[in-house]
Order: sequence, then C-alpha cells, then structure tokens
Amino acid sequence: AVRAVFKRSWNSYKEHAWLRDELAPVSGKGKTTFGGWGGMLVDALDIPWIIELWDDFYLAANAAA
Repeated sequence: AVRAVFKRSWNSYKEHAWLRDELAPVSGKGKTTFGGWGGMLVDALDIPWIIELWDDFYLAANAAA
C-alpha cells in the first residue's frame, strides 16, 4: 500500500513539477519555494531506494547531482 501511494505521488511530481521544489496539491503545478534547488526531489531521494524503485532512484540521483 505504501509503495503504491508513493508511486502515485512520485509520478505526479515527475509529470507536473520535475526539478521544482514542490508539487502544489490543489493546482497540480510545480512551485519554487526553496530557492529552486529541487527541495522535494532531494528530500524524497531515499524513499525510492528503500522501496526498491531503482530506476526512479537513479533518475532522481542523476537529476540532483
């Protein structure tokens, strides 16, 4: 259940707010609220690794590098 919820949220972030700081829940658009360094991407980087979403982990790690 946790994996499915994360994948849904992560896919929305990738589609609508990739490399932005956060995904706005109502508008569904990306927001730059932390200086534009991809705050959500960096903050959530460990989760794909923990739940074994290797492709998403490496995609995010390369984007954050």
